[in-house]
Amino acid sequence: MTPGSFESVIAQLCTYIPNPADPRIRKPLTAGAAAPVFLCYYGHAVLVLLDVHKTFPFELALLPMTLWLAYRTAVDYDFAAGLVPALGVHDYQRIVAFNYAYVIGMMVMGLRSIEWTFARESFKRYRDVHGKMELRSSHGFYLFSDALALLFNQRGNGWSWSQTRDSFKTPRNPDPPPSVFSLISTLATRFFIFDIAHYLIQFMYPQLDTAKGDTIYDASLPLHFQALKILFINICAGIVVWSAVDVLYLATAIPSCLFLGYSTSAWPPISNRPWLSESLADFWGRRWHQSFRQIFLAIGYRPFYRYLGNAGGVFGAFAVSALLHDLGMWGSGRGTEFWSVGGFFLMMGVGAVLEGLWERATGRKVCGSLGWAWTMAWVLWWAQFMVDAWARRGFVGTDFVSQKYRPGKWAVKLLLEHITM
Repeated sequence: MTPGSFESVIAQLCTYIPNPADPRIRKPLTAGAAAPVFLCYYGHAVLVLLDVHKTFPFELALLPMTLWLAYRTAVDYDFAAGLVPALGVHDYQRIVAFNYAYVIGMMVMGLRSIEWTFARESFKRYRDVHGKMELRSSHGFYLFSDALALLFNQRGNGWSWSQTRDSFKTPRNPDPPPSVFSLISTLATRFFIFDIAHYLIQFMYPQLDTAKGDTIYDASLPLHFQALKILFINICAGIVVWSAVDVLYLATAIPSCLFLGYSTSAWPPISNRPWLSESLADFWGRRWHQSFRQIFLAIGYRPFYRYLGNAGGVFGAFAVSALLHDLGMWGSGRGTEFWSVGGFFLMMGVGAVLEGLWERATGRKVCGSLGWAWTMAWVLWWAQFMVDAWARRGFVGTDFVSQKYRPGKWAVKLLLEHITM
């Protein structure tokens, strides 16, 4: 299928969906506007903890309302508009990238509601019973507190549905688990790394540090210098995404441990040094963050696996990821670009299928130093098109925090002063 024919199919499908509002005229998001979809989402969480064979009709009846509210909340309201005073930003256009994450969040709520509606078994939680961890159903007060916990648990830690994962070991906390102070220290370190990587791109290539944005390509440079520039930006962008996910995760984990009684052992590291990956399966299945893994398994992998086998399932999971990350860009008000953003995830699926074919043909898994080189080359090559799409929409010029509170900016300037002395 050619890009043009694919776009025409999408356009035809969109005729069956009510037109979203112009993203430039959306209303600022308020707690009251977000409450209905969260209540429906919470309702699904409660029902999936009960006997799903009895609650299925209620889940099914609630699902259309949940999906409709998630859609309307995503397209009618502007999350970034409410952050302007909180972040001390004077130019709204420099924070519209927050709407990217906001729209993805609404889509995730809808997809998880679909997953829970068609769950075959009730979700159960591990509890300490006389010193032994056992799966127990949620009843009484636990039903409502467990449902609240389920809303923010993306990976299944401490739940029965975590057992649906494959044989890859997820990152585990050391024994004994770290202290809350250790989590706070890790959060500060990750934010420092995030800001350094972000500011390095802005400092080295100021034409990208604008709300309007610009391309990462520069035809005036010799080919080898342009290749080095793209590689540098890609690596920095990867560090930004990796550290940002860690920051968001830890910012949820720390209050949960301080105020909701969670043990730090319930919040193992969300990623496991993805730069050490020796295959795409290793990268996406074990080392990169697993926040959306269950959604991709339930909505993408299993339906495609049923009819097309493992290769179809793998490609289906990455196809859901492609749509999620591409459609989320609509929130920035600057359009989507499927073949650049969604195409990255589709090609990750292609690469994972190729690894499976290699293993079948040779009897050996992709691994070792050659596996590492293959993984880094495949990821970085296809990432350049996605990063370029982000840069042209001004995402590099985003003010994630006020310029007055940027430790990375301060560190880079201090380093440069010492170098030039």
